[in-house]
Amino acid sequence: MIDIAVDQADLKRLAAASQATGKNIDRELSAAINATAQPTRKVMAREIVQKVNLKVGVVNKKLKKGIRSNPKTLKTSVKLKHQQRLGLQYFGASQTKKGVAYRIDKSGGRKMVVGAFMGPKPRVKAPKLNGGAFIRSGKTRLPIKKLHGVSPWAVFLKRSLDTPTEKQSSQRLSKEVNKRIGKALRGF
Repeated sequence: MIDIAVDQADLKRLAAASQATGKNIDRELSAAINATAQPTRKVMAREIVQKVNLKVGVVNKKLKKGIRSNPKTLKTSVKLKHQQRLGLQYFGASQTKKGVAYRIDKSGGRKMVVGAFMGPKPRVKAPKLNGGAFIRSGKTRLPIKKLHGVSPWAVFLKRSLDTPTEKQSSQRLSKEVNKRIGKALRGF
């Protein structure tokens, strides 16, 4: 969980500006909080994608924006829920003659699962397998086991990505509060 606090000096300046113009301070602060939530979501996705070979769209599907802030409840949330590990197809997996090659970590190279398959032959994916990579459990055709990579939730926790996200979100909230102060004073 990431806690973002409002700078007390900015809060006092916002209170003075809203009092001078007759605007509601809670409403202005709520607007600043809501304006910070969406960029925080993007920052979280960007931090995960920088570490792991995933597309931003896949990570964005896992990030959820919670309830919006309002003048009565001055809080919002961006949630990255605990979920199952993603299949290898999200990590650039491709079938070769030997098996399935994939790359999870951006700092590492491609790895190979010998004997794994994604379709009937290399470069052809079976539609009924939904692009997943599988390996047989024994000598017989069945059962097969799906191969997984990591989950975005685990990457965020294990790599301690909450610290840079918290820092950037605090800066963004300060920027949004200053923007609200400027709007309040311009409207006066």
